[in-house]
Amino acid sequence: MVAGVLRRAEPDLREDQLLMRALRQINLPKLVVDDIPLFSGLITDLFPGVEQELTQLDSRLVSAISTSMLSHGYTIVQDQILKAVQLRDTLKTRHSVMVIGPTCGGKTVVITMFTKAQKK
Repeated sequence: MVAGVLRRAEPDLREDQLLMRALRQINLPKLVVDDIPLFSGLITDLFPGVEQELTQLDSRLVSAISTSMLSHGYTIVQDQILKAVQLRDTLKTRHSVMVIGPTCGGKTVVITMFTKAQKK
């Protein structure tokens, strides 16, 4: 499903780049921080010579999340914005999700700001 959406959005993208991007988009949000370098290494081994691109963020969603954070008195933290975007991407392919992390790690802020941004 993700690969199909990416193919329609970028029809000229090479197949290996498309598949790598889809795998990253599906799996990165599910990983804990310590596992990301391991996953990146696996992706590099699976797709030798293919450059891992930075995730393209939806500028309207990022702007809406940032606005929501500021209006609620939060400091804008790029990692939280990225997690909110990843939450949206995960919800596109899953029926339900669990947001896990340490106490005071920003889970509620990410969920709340994502929800508020969706309403804008």
